[in-house]
Formats: sequence, structure tokens, C-alpha cells
Amino acid sequence: MARGAAGLDFGRFQRHIAAIMKVSDAHILIVPGYTNSGPEHWQTRWERKMSTARRVEQAEWAKPVREDWVARMVEEVNAAEKPVVIVAHSLGVATAVHALPISTSRSPAPSSSRHRTWPIRRSARNI
Repeated sequence: MARGAAGLDFGRFQRHIAAIMKVSDAHILIVPGYTNSGPEHWQTRWERKMSTARRVEQAEWAKPVREDWVARMVEEVNAAEKPVVIVAHSLGVATAVHALPISTSRSPAPSSSRHRTWPIRRSARNI
């Protein structure tokens, strides 16, 4: 089984990458950030409009633990039966980037006994 340089299993879909794809030809994984996204957020609208789009659901949206979030994303990517398109926003981008180097064998990412949480910083406009 071919794996991309990053460890996620994209190799089995390589022949599709060069072709123009339709939404129906891919699994669209929407990876929201901190606290998820509301009903009128663009991610939610895209999820409703695209038949193959689905959100990567996290157990704790308000208390992100990097290993847990990354493991959920790796599970979703490796469970896909079509090429995967990742649409990430905010902390979801960091989740996607951290998921890249994980080498998987179609199982969740190994859990660390030392869970790290991302620092949450508030800007003046968020207070």
C-alpha cells in the first residue's frame, strides 16, 4: 500500500489526483476549528450543499487535545474509499498539519500519555 511522504494513505488514489474531479468523486472532509462552527458558518453551508462532504467530529470542541483531534482526522482520512479533499479552518488547519507526519496502518494514531493542549489566545475582537 503506497503512502504519501506524510504518512496518510493517499497513494491508492494517486491516479485520480491529476484528473479534474467532481465533488461526487471525492470525500470532502471539513475540519473545523476551536468550538466547531455554527449553522450559518461557511463550513456548515458547504457540508449541506456537497453530497460527499462530512465534518470531522471532535469529542471536545472547547477543550482541544492535539493527539485526540489528530487521531480523529487520521481515522477519517484512512476510512475513506475515495480520494480525500481536506477543507480546514482555524485550529482545523493545525489539526491537518499535525496529522500529516503520522504513519498509520489503518488504525487510530497512537495516543500519548502526555496530552498537550493547544494554547488558546484571544484577540481584542474576541473578548
